[in-house]
Amino acid sequence: MRILTLILAASLTVAGGALAQTAPQTPAVQDRPVDPDRIIKRLDKDNDQQISQAEWTEGGRNARGFARYDTDSNGQLDMIEVQAMATALTQRRASRGQ
Repeated sequence: MRILTLILAASLTVAGGALAQTAPQTPAVQDRPVDPDRIIKRLDKDNDQQISQAEWTEGGRNARGFARYDTDSNGQLDMIEVQAMATALTQRRASRGQ
């Protein structure tokens, strides 16, 4: 009986180790880039592929943050500006470890 218990315990240990090795690993939040398409989808209410300052503030963000990313000062964040913002946010997230 004791040998059977030891064999069963050893089998479970080996099987458990194999399962742990094959389990998919999801990257930590800080390792995932911020997706500019998700930002556009979430904030672009009139579907013009740009984010106006009104859309930005209606989304719960402050105007000062909008001005930081509106590099051509035209009152709209286009896809190039949103991509730059996503890159900056990804880098900031990674440096903070979040």
